[in-house]
Amino acid sequence: MSIHRVIDPSDDMQVMQDELFGPVLCLRPWQTLNECIADINRLLCPMVVYYFGHDAAEQEHIIANTIAGGMSINDIGLHFGHALVMVEKWDAQGMLAAIDRYKVTTSHMVPTQFARLLKLPDEIKARCAVSSTRHMIHAAAPCPPDISAQ
Repeated sequence: MSIHRVIDPSDDMQVMQDELFGPVLCLRPWQTLNECIADINRLLCPMVVYYFGHDAAEQEHIIANTIAGGMSINDIGLHFGHALVMVEKWDAQGMLAAIDRYKVTTSHMVPTQFARLLKLPDEIKARCAVSSTRHMIHAAAPCPPDISAQ
């Protein structure tokens, strides 16, 4: 599956209105970093901000000064080349069972899903082996610090 790029989309385009869960990457040009940050913050909490570069101070400036569902540094292809585990309906206990059964290494969820996982009783959590998990990413909304800390 190849990635489809949309170069300099206007705000009124449908691709900028909907949450996209597919191989579509919208790219917008800016002249300065502060112009970029202002554009990101003008939007209603974009799903993700992608940063490409190796300037640590610039990365930290963007992270500290933008509000988005997620931040991706020098990466866009999280799921390309990976096996995907699809479920018909998400629930916290089923998520743990899928991690256990399929040895899931990386997943992404919205903060509400993290909260539901954390609220499961310890005896249910203990039934599933989740040691295969290396990365859990939140997107689509800011994650409350108390949820992130756990």
